[in-house]
Amino acid sequence: MITIDASEARALAAAAPPIGDASPEKIDLSDIPETDFAQPNALRGKHRERFFAATGLVELAPDVRHAFADEDAVNRALRHVLELAKDVRP
Repeated sequence: MITIDASEARALAAAAPPIGDASPEKIDLSDIPETDFAQPNALRGKHRERFFAATGLVELAPDVRHAFADEDAVNRALRHVLELAKDVRP
């Protein structure tokens, strides 16, 4: 995975050619209604389960998350568990 910081992302976005007529000056947002997410019927995480199912991502519990420094550490630990499981299977 390639990681860039915010300043690098802004520089890349500024250097990118414009896409069609979608420049911010030409977009009229006046016909889009505002959404109030503080309403009692607003549902946070409405599409959460579908997102995780579609992407194959998993969410680690907070206590597990704090045990690992990064995704490589998680992958190494899971590979080690898989190797141990191979030795135990009948």
